[in-house]
Amino acid sequence: MTLAVKLQNGDDKSDPPLGNGATDVIAGLTYGYESLKWYRWASVRYLAPGKNNKEFRLGDKWLVDFVGGWRPAEPIYRTPDTVWLLELNGEITDRSELNGNNLVNSGGTEWFVSPGIFWTTHNFAIKAGIQLPVASNLNGSQDKSDYRFKALFEWHL
Repeated sequence: MTLAVKLQNGDDKSDPPLGNGATDVIAGLTYGYESLKWYRWASVRYLAPGKNNKEFRLGDKWLVDFVGGWRPAEPIYRTPDTVWLLELNGEITDRSELNGNNLVNSGGTEWFVSPGIFWTTHNFAIKAGIQLPVASNLNGSQDKSDYRFKALFEWHL
C-alpha cells in the first residue's frame, strides 16, 4: 500500500512552471511476485492534486501498471543480476480546473507499452525503460504524448 503527500510540488513562479505549486496526495495498492525466473507485479494509484494560489488545479489521475519480467539466468549471490521487463502503463486523467471551471483541453486517457531492464549488483540497482504510446483518447485539442525515457538509480544501505 502506498500513501504520499507532496507539499508545494513546484514553484509556480518559475518559467516554465516546474509543478502546479500545490500540495498533492497519492494513494495506491501494489501486488508483486518474484521467482528465480519470472517477475510480475501490478499497481493502481490515485493522484489528487491540490489547488495552487492562482486557483488552478490539475485533474485527478489514476495510474495503472501491469508488469512482467524475465530473468535469463538464475541469480548467483553477489554477482550482477539482470531482469528484462515489459510493462503496460495507463494514465486516466480528469480535466484540470481554473477558478472552479473545467478546462476543455485537458484530461483524457493514455496507454503506453514500456520495455525495460532491471539490473542489480550488491546493493546498487538500475531500472531503465522507455514508454512508447500505444493508445490515446485526450479531451479537446492536446498534443499526444511522445515517448518517455526514465532511469532510476538506487543505493540500498
